Amino acid sequence: GCMSEWAENYNPEATVDDGSCVLSGCSEIWADNYTPNVTNDDGSCIYTSTILLWYPPEGSTFNSDSSEITLPDAMIDVFYNEAISFYASDEITIDVAGESFALPFVSAVITSVSTPPGMQYSCNVDACAFTSNTWGEVTLSGTPETVGLYSLDLTAVVTINAAPLGLPVDITFPIPYDGSNAILNMALGDDYSSVNNLIPSFILNIDTANNLNGCTDALALNFDPNATQDDGS
Repeated sequence: GCMSEWAENYNPEATVDDGSCVLSGCSEIWADNYTPNVTNDDGSCIYTSTILLWYPPEGSTFNSDSSEITLPDAMIDVFYNEAISFYASDEITIDVAGESFALPFVSAVITSVSTPPGMQYSCNVDACAFTSNTWGEVTLSGTPETVGLYSLDLTAVVTINAAPLGLPVDITFPIPYDGSNAILNMALGDDYSSVNNLIPSFILNIDTANNLNGCTDALALNFDPNATQDDGS
């Protein structure tokens, strides 16, 4: 039976866990009401204070605050093809002097992704330009040439409208933000985190085919039959 106390069908008398544990709720880690161990996503996820909702490929892992995402491992000399999906909503929430303002989102253009040797990135739309209320994908593909842990630094140019701040103009700024827009600086002050946190850090580990990290527990939802070394995920 189910031996996990968090499950809806927990059986305190069970002596062997048969992998039948069930828990309904929100399984999307970016949601405000994310619940760990969910096996049945019931569509209850709630999202606030964001402009982009990121959906990395299956097998990705997250740090404690979801600001860093480690993609599924790649193997040297083996073709890799994984897509990072995201949803561009219609507004961005920023804090101004302790007060939150929802600013209309106009567009975002992904300008670069640093990729390991032998790999490249592509988008599912021309010029990697996305407007509000649209789905997008950034695909990392290619055959890795060198072993290592790589940070896939993603840069973008974002445009929002500042009308809720009393300024009926569009504001365009880069991410990571460098303080180059005087109007945005008046709103943000010295703290750029509300815009820089829109894009998490993406990490890719490239290993040899004989040493592939992943979940080796056959009972786990993210079990990877190709993994040779358990990474605790």
